[in-house]
Amino acid sequence: MEKILLININDTDIKKINDVFVRLRIRTDIVKPEFYGCTLGELASGNASAKPAGAPFGESIVVMCGLRDKRLDKALFELRRSGVNVDYKAVLTPTNADWGLEQLVRELRREKLMMR
Repeated sequence: MEKILLININDTDIKKINDVFVRLRIRTDIVKPEFYGCTLGELASGNASAKPAGAPFGESIVVMCGLRDKRLDKALFELRRSGVNVDYKAVLTPTNADWGLEQLVRELRREKLMMR
């Protein structure tokens, strides 16, 4: 199922992001802080139970779940076009489905440093 997870996104950007994905007919889920200790797979499946996270993080993250090639390209294009400011965009994969948000943030930070 196609779904977008919104993590640590401010209210103004949530509205813009929702507008984008309503047009694309893709569901968005706002991940509340009490679920930050769950794995990406749990969050994507909707079977997450509240789990406290370790250290807080300040980055905003959009995780795209179940989008195939052209839909993913379209979603990224429309997000860029909307002018939304999100620190990281990620795709749910079999590798990262078992990761918690802390591990995802560490990996995204590492990848960003490698890109410089």
